[in-house]
Order: sequence, then C-alpha cells, then structure tokens
Amino acid sequence: MVSRLNPVTIGISFPDKTYRLGDTVRVDVDMTADTDVTVREARVGMECQVRYTEMRSGISRRDSVRRARAGDEGFLGPPPQTTTQPFEVESSDIYDGPAFLTNQRLQAGRANSSNVRLEIPSELGRNGAYAQSMARPVFSWRVVVTADVSLARDVIQSRPIDIALSRRDMD
Repeated sequence: MVSRLNPVTIGISFPDKTYRLGDTVRVDVDMTADTDVTVREARVGMECQVRYTEMRSGISRRDSVRRARAGDEGFLGPPPQTTTQPFEVESSDIYDGPAFLTNQRLQAGRANSSNVRLEIPSELGRNGAYAQSMARPVFSWRVVVTADVSLARDVIQSRPIDIALSRRDMD
C-alpha cells in the first residue's frame, strides 16, 4: 500500500547551460514504477517563480481599528496617517508543455525513457512581465514533470533550469 503514495520515480535531465526565452530544451525523462501502474497522462511543463518588492500605501492598522470602533458615533479625531511600506511579493507563472505518455502501463522496476522537446515561452507570463517593472526582481525557473497515475497519488518532479531574460543576463 505504501507504493501508492509514491508509485513512480521520475528522473529529469537536460543539457546544463543557459537558455533564452524562445529556446527549445531537449528533456530526457526516466520513469520507473515501484509497482505495476497505469499512467493516464505524463507531461513536461515549466514554472517561473518571481520575487520582488513593491511599495504599498494604506492606512495604518491602529488608525483603521480606531475609526472602526468610532463608527457613526461622532468625532473620529485627526485624519488617519497614510503609510508607504515595502511589501515582498512572490508569484508564479505556469507554462503547460507537451504530453509524452497517455494511458501507458508501466511495469514494476522497468525504466521507461522519453525524450521530450520543451519550448521555453518567447514572452514572460502576466506575473513575470509585471515584475520586470519593479526594482531588482529575482526570477527562478523550473522544468516540471507531472504524472497522473491511476488509483494512486499523482507524481510531480521538478529541476531548476537557467534562463536568461536578455543578452546581458548571459554574460
């Protein structure tokens, strides 16, 4: 029964180099089942995580609580202080890639190897594009392999990939 918690082991490999937006990555995926299973679908995709700091303005919590307590009872005192503070933001864009296995039965202990061509998107997604307008965003990319396993837990495995957003990032 424990094999249903981690029914398939996934290995991901590709050339270790710096890629650019729009490039193609040849991804080798090795899948080994711990027990006989059926993989409904397995696919390769990408995830772009971005972290950045943005300045946000608002009423301080103390002032908003004081104003809420006063309600319609009358005098609220001086107007609330508006503050601007840095706020750490982390968001992701997911890029769906090609399916490389569909309704495939995997036998226990036998490796199943696939070579998949994964297209890196030519443009950043909504979150990444917005983050570029911020000061010093930090991008991290991952190749993600997902396997939808019948009657067992789905398996997700990822590996970091180096992607330069511009020519100067490659130097």
